[in-house]
Amino acid sequence: MASCSGQGSGTEQSELSCRVKPSETFHDRIEPLLRDDRPASCNQCHLSGVDLSAFARATPCQTWACLVDQQLVDLKSPEASRILGWILRASPESELITPDVIQAEHDGFLEWIEANAACPAACAGEVCGGPGEGPSCSSGTSDAEPLVPTGEDERGCSDMQLEQAFFDDVYAFRGRCFPCHFDNQLKADPLAPRWLSAVGNCATGSAVTLKRVLGLGLVDVEDPSQSLLLRKPLGVVGGGVEHGGGAKFTAGDAAYESFLRFVQHYAACQQPAP
Repeated sequence: MASCSGQGSGTEQSELSCRVKPSETFHDRIEPLLRDDRPASCNQCHLSGVDLSAFARATPCQTWACLVDQQLVDLKSPEASRILGWILRASPESELITPDVIQAEHDGFLEWIEANAACPAACAGEVCGGPGEGPSCSSGTSDAEPLVPTGEDERGCSDMQLEQAFFDDVYAFRGRCFPCHFDNQLKADPLAPRWLSAVGNCATGSAVTLKRVLGLGLVDVEDPSQSLLLRKPLGVVGGGVEHGGGAKFTAGDAAYESFLRFVQHYAACQQPAP
């Protein structure tokens, strides 16, 4: 009797903890990071302007759903979550953002991620929000001018440098892919892969987009000029491959040259060091 009662009590306590722990951790450890009066590293740990507030929604579970959608958290290995790496590589521009502040943010996020990973049912069924709900990146212009690099140091191979290069060379022309490939344009062609992220701010959207581009194998590191990231927008007439949306640029125009510069740079970074 005592044994059975103890087991039942333990199960109930575990279920109660899962109903409470993730939200409680959010309010204790994450919500304070969103206050305007608190120095935070989120907007300095990556491209300029990355900020968790871009994913903040009305409830902790909706906020969690946004981070899951953007693949910024790792449920199997919470400590490997992408957003934690962004925090730890902060290069603070303010003396108020000390190593202790950065570590506290990292530990707070990790605790929250672990709480949700341990209780998957706590936020089951929640969604980040449909198009128009919460901040999103604009579609951009189809005629954006790429930011031409001025020195070798700006074209390095670190994660941050590659993300910056993608932001400058590819994401700047995202308007040419609107609306079919945007993940917040649900009424566009249902057959078009939604590889272009527009949830949150543009800097975060660019980083997530790069991850998707690489995951889909759109960059050919053996022969960069044959990358689908280049050949699809060219279309068959332009010397590329069939593209449901037709040609989006021609070989030699500003967008093509910019895309080509990125895939060549990325491919060079993947080659073994001499």
